[in-house]
Amino acid sequence: MTTGLSCPLTRATFASDQVWPSAEKPVLVFETRQSSVGAVGVVSVVGHVLGSRIAQMMAAHRSGDVERAAQLNASMIPAYVGMFRTQGAILAKAALTELGLPAGPVRLPLVDATPEQRATLRVDLAEAGVAGFAA
Repeated sequence: MTTGLSCPLTRATFASDQVWPSAEKPVLVFETRQSSVGAVGVVSVVGHVLGSRIAQMMAAHRSGDVERAAQLNASMIPAYVGMFRTQGAILAKAALTELGLPAGPVRLPLVDATPEQRATLRVDLAEAGVAGFAA
């Protein structure tokens, strides 16, 4: 688990006890609560780099495979942490830029990620197994 968080932490329990960054509610929490009242998708900052894994997790949950959904969610925790070490749009754009995609700069009053923030983000995303980021 990545340490040195700049966001507060909360606890949630599914198939096993995990620590979640509270800046973006864990997608599995969203899926569990919101789908029960008709939600059919998520809006996710981490989805910019892990969209297919989020879709797999949601499909596993909807099919009743909560253990697999929890495993997929746990595999994304380093990305959740990494994308919220500062404001989400800053690091989402940094991640997309690192992948060679045309993310462009952030809009004021935000400022682009520093070289140090980008270096830490690369480590976090590699830890989460995001394609394009080496461990």
